[in-house]
Amino acid sequence: MIDAALKPGFCCFGITDACMLRCKMCDKWKGDLIADISTNRPPTLEEWKRCADSLRQMVDEHFIIDIGGGEALMMAGVLELVRYSVDLGFDTSIASNGWLIDEDMAKRIADSGLKMISLSLDSHKPEVHDFLRGVPGVYQRVIDAIGHLHKYCARDFSINICCAIYEINQGDIMELIKWANSDNKIVGSINFMACMQPNNTPPEEDWYLNKYNYLWPKDPEKTAEIIEKIIDLKKK
Repeated sequence: MIDAALKPGFCCFGITDACMLRCKMCDKWKGDLIADISTNRPPTLEEWKRCADSLRQMVDEHFIIDIGGGEALMMAGVLELVRYSVDLGFDTSIASNGWLIDEDMAKRIADSGLKMISLSLDSHKPEVHDFLRGVPGVYQRVIDAIGHLHKYCARDFSINICCAIYEINQGDIMELIKWANSDNKIVGSINFMACMQPNNTPPEEDWYLNKYNYLWPKDPEKTAEIIEKIIDLKKK
């Protein structure tokens, strides 16, 4: 047995770097900077299941396995992995951009036993979210995905919105929270992430001053004020 103080509390299975979007804050879709996929194949579905089996020996019931990417739903068999993990006693979540969640996918997600999904949504303005995600129409796909999931998934299924704070969208944050709070309790939670150097890019100390400076909030006082408002809403 593992000492309780040493047990992990959360695990993320990064099952794929593949993605159909072209996000401004993530270059995973361009291919890994380090790993050569011609000689380093990704784990198979059966190997991920064995990973869940071994993890089961280390942690308590309802331990959370988060399945992420890239776009996790692009991996063949991902919902089979969810069901397998649920049957082992894990709570499961998936991080998704929402693009693939039509009615059929929502039904399959409901049948898998998934506990929670986190959907990327950076603004209530379609043009802002589509710009940040690099593909026209992705905002509407997210909105449609929320409707499909609410229709088919169980009442205890949680839909989370994940939003990163950038120069272009920070002025939209409070309206996004208002929308999430007022949408008939369909959205269960909304989380915020800080602006960081885009994923899968070479380390660069001054990245926020150079070609990615359009992402970086320019007015620290304005950004701090928004964060204080978020904290105040959280306390309420």
